[in-house]
Amino acid sequence: REKYGKKCNCAGFVSTAMWEMGWIGKNEGLWNDRHLHDYNDCVTKDKFKIIHPKKTVATCIKEGILKSGDICGFAVPHTMVYAGHKKWFSFGPKSGWRDKPYRKPAYNDKIVYTIVRYKKYDK
Repeated sequence: REKYGKKCNCAGFVSTAMWEMGWIGKNEGLWNDRHLHDYNDCVTKDKFKIIHPKKTVATCIKEGILKSGDICGFAVPHTMVYAGHKKWFSFGPKSGWRDKPYRKPAYNDKIVYTIVRYKKYDK
């Protein structure tokens, strides 16, 4: 993180958070579009639940598919973390870092292609 300073994208931000929490190794990471892409096979089925809903954000929330802490991938490509209550942790060249989750109403009609959930929190 210190090496690159302010130069980061959504997947780098999420991967760094996963590494700092001890979920993945230092040289591992992921990014999402219509598929999950992981470096060094870090997203293993023994640690993570991978879901491919192919439904809108609004439908995933309504049906209880989307849970706080889920790492979501969109076709854009874009990787975000669902914070709950229709709010997201998101990072990108245009949005920068926000220390609190915020609403992204424009994503309500977007299709969630991949959800990565840390199994320890899958309750």
